[in-house]
Amino acid sequence: MAGDEDDFSSLPLEERLGHKNWKARLSAYDDLKTQFKAKADSPSRDWPEQLRTALKDSNAAALESALNALLVFTEVVQVSTVQKTRSVLLPIVIDKAVAHMRATARQRAMDISLMYIEVENKADGVMEDLLPVLDHKTPKNVAAAVVIIKEALRLFGSKVVPAKPILKSLAKLFDHKDGSVRTEATHLAIELYKWLGPAILPSLNDLKPVQLKDLNDQFELLGPEAPRPKPERLVRAEMERRNAVGYVEEVEIEGAKTAAAVAPEPVDPFEFADPVNVLDKLPPKFYETLQAPKWSERKEILEALLVLVKVPKLEDGRYGELLNVLSKKINDPHVVVLTLAINCIEFIARGLRSNFSQYRGIVFTPLLEKLKEKKASVIEAIKSCLDAVYLCVSSISDILDDTAPYLAHKNPQIKHETTMFVIRALKTLRRNKPPQKADVKKIAETMAKMMDDADGSVREGAMEGFGVLLGVVGEKGPISLVLDGMDKGKAAKVREFAAAAGGASTGSAASVRPIGAKPEPVKEPVAGGQLAPRKPNGLPSKAATKPASSQSSATSQIVVSTAPLKKKTPNGPTESEPISFKFTDETAEAWMSENFPDVDLKAFSDSNWKTRLAACQMFSENLASAQAVEGEAIIRFLGKTPGWKENNFQVATAMIGIFDQLAKIGTKRGPLSLVLTAMGEKLGDVKLKKALGECFAVFAEKQSVQFVFSSLYEPIAKAKSPKTIADALLWMHQTLLDFGVSGMDVKALIEFVKVGLVNTNAGVRANAITLLGTLRLYVGPSIRMFVADLAPQQLAAIDAEFDKVADRAPPEPSRVAEGISGASEDVTDALFPRVDLTSKVSPELLDKLAHAQWAQRKEALEELAAIIESTNKRLKPTLGEIPMCLKARLNDSNRNLGIMTAEICGNLAIAVGKPFARSSSVLMGPMISLLGDQKPQVRIAAANALENVYASCGLDVFVSPSSTALAEQPNLRKDLLKFLSDKMEVVKKAGDSLPKLEELLKPIFICLQDKNSDVRKHSGLILMFIADELGGAYICERAGDWYQGSALSSLKPYLDPLREVVKPSVNAGSSPKISKKSSVQALSTTVKSSAAASGMPAKKRLIASAPTQSALSKPTSVDPSASTDPVLSVDPKHKEIRVNQDRGMMKWTFETPRKDLVDFLQDQCKDHISEPVVALLFSTDHYKEKDFLHGLTLIDDSIVSAMSRDDENMKARFVANSDLILKYSTIRLFDTNTSMLIKVLELLEHLFALLADAGYTLNEYEAGSFLPFFIAKVGDNKETMRAKIRTIFKLIPKIYPPSKFFTRLLDALSSKNSRTRTECLEELGDLIKKNGMSVCISSKVLPVIAAQIGDSDAKVRNAALGTVTQAYMLLGDAVYKQLGKISEKEKSLLEEKVKRLPPPALKENLAPSVTPKVTESPLFKKRAVPPAIVDDADDGPAAGLVGIPQAALSVKKEFSLDLDKMSSETEASRQENGADSLMIDFLVTQVTAGDAYQSIDALKRLEKVIAGPAEQIVPYINEIVSAVTLQIRIAFGAADLSSTGTTRLCKHLVNISVQIFSLPAIAKHIQKVPLHQCVQELLNRLLDPNLQTVDQGPQLAKALNVLMVRVLDNTDRNLSFGILLNLLEQSATASVHCSPEDIPLQAKYTELVMKCLWKLTKVIPQLVKEKQLEPAELISNVHEFLKVSPPNEWKRRAAEKIIPQADMPLRTVKTILHELCNCLGEAVLQHIHLVEDPARSHAVGYIRQMLGQQGIFSVDTPPLVDGRPKAKSPELVIEDTEVVERKSLGQRRPMTVHERTLESPNLVAAKSNLFRRASHGPLSEVEADAQLTVIFAKISAKNETKQGIADLYKFKKLHPDCEVYVNQHLSATGNYFQGYIKRGLAALENEEKNGLSEAKEEARVQTAPALERPALATGRTSFSSVGSVTSSEASSSQSHASDAYRDTLAKFQQRFNAVNEYGCFGTTIGYSNLEQVFDASTNNDRSNHEWKQDITASGNGQQQNLNAPTSCRSSAGQ
Repeated sequence: MAGDEDDFSSLPLEERLGHKNWKARLSAYDDLKTQFKAKADSPSRDWPEQLRTALKDSNAAALESALNALLVFTEVVQVSTVQKTRSVLLPIVIDKAVAHMRATARQRAMDISLMYIEVENKADGVMEDLLPVLDHKTPKNVAAAVVIIKEALRLFGSKVVPAKPILKSLAKLFDHKDGSVRTEATHLAIELYKWLGPAILPSLNDLKPVQLKDLNDQFELLGPEAPRPKPERLVRAEMERRNAVGYVEEVEIEGAKTAAAVAPEPVDPFEFADPVNVLDKLPPKFYETLQAPKWSERKEILEALLVLVKVPKLEDGRYGELLNVLSKKINDPHVVVLTLAINCIEFIARGLRSNFSQYRGIVFTPLLEKLKEKKASVIEAIKSCLDAVYLCVSSISDILDDTAPYLAHKNPQIKHETTMFVIRALKTLRRNKPPQKADVKKIAETMAKMMDDADGSVREGAMEGFGVLLGVVGEKGPISLVLDGMDKGKAAKVREFAAAAGGASTGSAASVRPIGAKPEPVKEPVAGGQLAPRKPNGLPSKAATKPASSQSSATSQIVVSTAPLKKKTPNGPTESEPISFKFTDETAEAWMSENFPDVDLKAFSDSNWKTRLAACQMFSENLASAQAVEGEAIIRFLGKTPGWKENNFQVATAMIGIFDQLAKIGTKRGPLSLVLTAMGEKLGDVKLKKALGECFAVFAEKQSVQFVFSSLYEPIAKAKSPKTIADALLWMHQTLLDFGVSGMDVKALIEFVKVGLVNTNAGVRANAITLLGTLRLYVGPSIRMFVADLAPQQLAAIDAEFDKVADRAPPEPSRVAEGISGASEDVTDALFPRVDLTSKVSPELLDKLAHAQWAQRKEALEELAAIIESTNKRLKPTLGEIPMCLKARLNDSNRNLGIMTAEICGNLAIAVGKPFARSSSVLMGPMISLLGDQKPQVRIAAANALENVYASCGLDVFVSPSSTALAEQPNLRKDLLKFLSDKMEVVKKAGDSLPKLEELLKPIFICLQDKNSDVRKHSGLILMFIADELGGAYICERAGDWYQGSALSSLKPYLDPLREVVKPSVNAGSSPKISKKSSVQALSTTVKSSAAASGMPAKKRLIASAPTQSALSKPTSVDPSASTDPVLSVDPKHKEIRVNQDRGMMKWTFETPRKDLVDFLQDQCKDHISEPVVALLFSTDHYKEKDFLHGLTLIDDSIVSAMSRDDENMKARFVANSDLILKYSTIRLFDTNTSMLIKVLELLEHLFALLADAGYTLNEYEAGSFLPFFIAKVGDNKETMRAKIRTIFKLIPKIYPPSKFFTRLLDALSSKNSRTRTECLEELGDLIKKNGMSVCISSKVLPVIAAQIGDSDAKVRNAALGTVTQAYMLLGDAVYKQLGKISEKEKSLLEEKVKRLPPPALKENLAPSVTPKVTESPLFKKRAVPPAIVDDADDGPAAGLVGIPQAALSVKKEFSLDLDKMSSETEASRQENGADSLMIDFLVTQVTAGDAYQSIDALKRLEKVIAGPAEQIVPYINEIVSAVTLQIRIAFGAADLSSTGTTRLCKHLVNISVQIFSLPAIAKHIQKVPLHQCVQELLNRLLDPNLQTVDQGPQLAKALNVLMVRVLDNTDRNLSFGILLNLLEQSATASVHCSPEDIPLQAKYTELVMKCLWKLTKVIPQLVKEKQLEPAELISNVHEFLKVSPPNEWKRRAAEKIIPQADMPLRTVKTILHELCNCLGEAVLQHIHLVEDPARSHAVGYIRQMLGQQGIFSVDTPPLVDGRPKAKSPELVIEDTEVVERKSLGQRRPMTVHERTLESPNLVAAKSNLFRRASHGPLSEVEADAQLTVIFAKISAKNETKQGIADLYKFKKLHPDCEVYVNQHLSATGNYFQGYIKRGLAALENEEKNGLSEAKEEARVQTAPALERPALATGRTSFSSVGSVTSSEASSSQSHASDAYRDTLAKFQQRFNAVNEYGCFGTTIGYSNLEQVFDASTNNDRSNHEWKQDITASGNGQQQNLNAPTSCRSSAGQ
């Protein structure tokens, strides 16, 4: 059996995951693991949620299984899925398992963390989750987190695991109190040291000295030469990369350790240091003290500065002033001061690094000048400072110009030290920043010249510098020429220095790895110098092991150049790619003899040219069939024999042919450079130049033109023959025409051409000018500035050549180099690098642009223009805030500044180029507006600027701003339309396509109706271009939609010629990618036909009938099975499923649409929206925007069709899927396509109309997914968009409660967009205007709105003022108290706005003809209805009605509280009543008028209407109650309540309310919402402390009491119960969260609500009997109450004494259920069908307990028979004596709840089993509560008080541990009764001690003083007896009681009668008119008067005290 019980495999997975048995959950986790492996490629969306639940398992074994499942999940599931779960799952793992008691769980936690690092390819996210654990309060958690971090660092390395945050936490870990944490921190620090080295030491400065010493000892053990560790584990991306390239880890080769033995690159501490702000910490009076005459003061202030700057990293700032001062102190007369100044400069340079480069010029020259100093300490400081400054420059070129004068200085020491500085700079060259050739030449020539210096140290330094340079760049180019001209002794010395610097001394090249560069991996050399490929097992390949005789000699001479390796750009290889050599001349000959044994090598050097020619020809033939060819060896051999200087042209031609062959088979750059350098000068040979030119062209094809040209510059420039130079220039000219300039260094070529321009030979100069003219074709006119320094005569010839080619376009390239695109690229960027304008424009300049004085603004504009000119008009597109500043200046009041700004904008467009379009949205509108200026010079400047914009950006940027300008600014139409039409004509003639012009259509229609003929003329031209794009039919249809009558007739002459223009279609075969399923066309056709049949507007028919280009390209066949409706499903349950899915990672919230959410939405749409429409909506092809538009059009047309045909089925479909459409619309709202946005807004407008027509209300899921995005869009910069959104805003309150919409709009006031705030404020004002202040809580809302009055934007301020004014019209001066803190200026603005409000008086001059005739009632004859009440206007306040919108006076509008949802019956009755309805509506609006007397008049007239037939007033009762409730709130909350008008208004309001609620026929028709607000308002007013401060306060309080009684007596009891329970829950919950000072008032409110419930509870039996109460609805209300606040929560509040009432609200609710059970018995279970899940309902559970179905009263509950308890024995059924007596006397009075409780079978059984449980151990809380309930019920009964106290005494003796439960029951009674019980218990205890007999004890209890015998109560003023028992009845039922007791009982009965007389609030309820209440005289009955005073006093000075019904107290323990 046990095995069967443990087998949970048959249960579903979801059930097992939540099973209470841990074994079931464990099996579920194992199954999850299996699922992960089986479905890794198609993960389920539920897996993350299931894992999150599993990881929270409390069972250790189950948790371990869950961790295993998660580990498998991270290992096998798709990486993209796993990455999304880290932020959710890993924190749970860290919290639950990282310090788990089980080692395996801890290990799994570590494995999971490491796996997430592997999957995410970085450890940043995991570190974010782990680092907070270091602050955990439990040491073991901290230690475990440190272990994981250390292990991650060890496995993945410092490149994957970020070290900086770890270093910041080290000090905290070493300072931890727990030793294990400190130990693990030590291990972590050692691991960090292994990876980072000494770079971590600055982060350890805060450690204790002992800890530092221990760590240093550990570091020393590692050793400074310790090898850097390698990552032992790879991230997933690196694994994939290695798998893709077939990576095999290299095996270390013996003997090849020399290269690998290079020390690892040190880690820079700068990377891990936090920047320090020094400038803000400078000592006081720093600059003054630095100029002090005393050197000691200067020394002290510099020492203080040195302490500040001696940090690893400084924060960037403005150091210019500081460094200027310090540079002057370099020449301080005192050595100590100048040394300190130099040290400060050094540390500032080291702390700023690259940010210091801008200050280099300030300090560099003074430092070099000071090198003449004799003191060694100063020299050392300067050398260290110079080295620090050099680290801040980008390349050595930056310092050469500054050092050149000092290398030639007359002072030998300065020359020597400057030379040594240059040497140190060369030794620290960065691999990626080698010296340029020009720099190499300059350094080499300078050093060679210094070798002849008279000073020995200078000569030695020069030779060392030359040697280091040789070691860095190798012996090539200019350095080889200088070296060749050097004498042998110096050359030998130079080579020694080169070898010492790490170079080769062979004389051919150098092999030096620059300091700081990473060592190259060692590979095994093979024959010929090639690197052997690896086999998979790591062994060398066969080719590597092949024996070769010359292998050792060949490999020993391998030399590699140190030119840095740059990445290959899209334009192919660059000049900076490495030029490497493997062979020398000797090794090349050996390779030739080995690989070409058949070739006679000696023949190449034969003296006979024919032999040499034959050898070359034979070798060429062998070369064609050779397998492996080393081009370098062949070229070196041929360069030696026959040699570069071969005189015979035939042999030379044959050599050139071999070189051509070698280039074509892929010879690298190094060997080819040998050919170019050696044979470049032969381009002047008549016989060779053709073949050589073609060979060099092949070189250019295989490598690049730049490589060939750069290799030829030097040999050509040094050629002595002018013909050679001239022919070379001519060849370059032709090569440029063939190849273009793509990839060329044009600047270097120009410099080379300038050499030819200054040549003395005319032919050379002519060819140079020709080549320069060719460059002009590609570069443009800006090339002239590079030759501007030439002589005027030469410039004239150049200008003439430029004029020849000025109008020519560059030819298309006929030859293309490999890796370079054929089209010529723009090389201007290379000549003129683009500049970041924001770096040159200071914030001060931007502030100056907005200066109040125009002169300052002009100066700023001039400065900005100068900056733009200085950049050669070459700017980057990052403009920052500059466009916004220029926008303000375009509208400057000084028109001259506007002209300047327009010119700047035009220049800016030219300088930025095409990217200027990004700023067009800011600048184009104001620039276009200038065309309408009155001054012609302004218009000319604007036109020129627009020309520049057009030249840079094209016509696209003009469409949108022109559309707005044409519609809104008539004065600029002429110029703008002419400009647009001219440019469109130019574009068309050029054959280019125009931008989308549909947005211009409506403005063009407007312009076609302009009075100016030129405007109409140019508009007609533009209309033709629009027709070419859209088609004439579409334009005619749009005109028909927009215009009617004469306006349309005026357009007809322009439209008629367009009707034949057909919209161009797309060839189906030309764009196959845009084809979709053919069913889209079928869908479009269906929608079109249905729309046409239904009389759809022409616009909609046109859209439906015009498929997009995607649709036009589809085949014409239609799939008959395809659905033709866009929306398929109609079941609303699917929406509920989507609501549940909208959580976690799939919740529809984002800043920009995320791909995962879009994909999720697509999945949701698949089953509910037709497949072709989904394909269009989520298209991904090239034409996706058109597909989106097509899909939206199909849905929109379907909506319009459904509404026009009144298709209920289709409407239901859209209602069921509205959330999908709304969510998709939010995605499209992020598009920038105007047509798309317009279509989305049209769709939303139609959808909301459909939803409103269907009576649908948006739920919170839909509103939350849509409204935030939609409200944000109202800030769009286009007015047309905002207008459409405002229209939709008016529709939203019809489908979404206005109060909630109000809150959504209020949240949007935090937007940064001022337009959004403006629109939202205006809409808020409109909502208040239409719905009154009931749409919001004014005290919370008005401060938020009032805060916007101080906004910097004028429109926001005006909108805020308008909204507050709307509130003022409703609330009056009370608004000022609710605005919060506003400035006096803002308050004055508001007061001024209020003063301008219209006066609150009705218009007298009303036309009598429009007054409706009302004859049904004399009331309506009394006053004629003004015509304003039948006005249909939608906007503007009604005349004479302050605060009431005019729309509120019409029949349709509601007053407040969403009364548009009234039933159709109400609307029908309104139509029947006709003019009566108009009058009542008018009176309702008058009730809330701002004038008190106007309201009183309306109330009096309404009283007469209410006094008439009930059916006349019932249709309007909800509006009346809403209006009266609102006015009660306003009137009773008025600042001056004691004024006569306000007091009268209050009296009439209460009087009409009493009148309404005294009529059940009317009161029962009041709906829930108005009744809820009425009850809530009355309860608030009853507790209003201000009510007692006025003279009429007590009378008003009594009247409110009367009104509350009537409300409870005569309204729908189900509604009353529901409202009161809702208020009770809200009030009790509010008590938990309110401040201490508010608790007393909140407690009174809660008590008052409970008293109302008690009053209703007393009459539940009567209500059920009379069928006035629906038990099912009441049980549902109680269920909702307990659902929100469960019983455990109430007990917790009671135990913790959180609220004053403890758990009294819970007891009240249980009493209600108890009354129902007493009335209905077992039948009550038939009324639980409205409860969602009865099995989980607390309310149903309590009912079953009360019915005894679950044995709550004892463990020996009798078995059930037919659902009823069966007694075990006759003696278990015990009846109360009074029940028996009542039965015998035939009493008819209703039994009390106590009596019914005592008669119930389960309690009878409970009486007999009361103490049976005691022998079984301690009682549970439920059992103790049940027994005490029975005991206290007996005490409260008149006949069993004695027995009850005895049972209580016995209970306390048997269960001393239940004292707390006894006290709880006692505390629920009154203070007086508590004393009575305690005295009885004390008496029993004393008698037991004295050994009194049981009979004597009973006698004493029976003769107890009557004064100690009150009934049980639950409050201070509550009594147990409710019935009307007379004193004689009491006497007959208790004849054995004393006379004193009977007297006391009579007094209590008298008090109860007084309570009944005053009702539940202690006030008289017999008056029907409020005036009688105020004038009533006091009752003369003395006793009654006293009891009234007692009741009044017991209510804390107010009359709202309620008597709790007995049932509350009798069942309190339930």
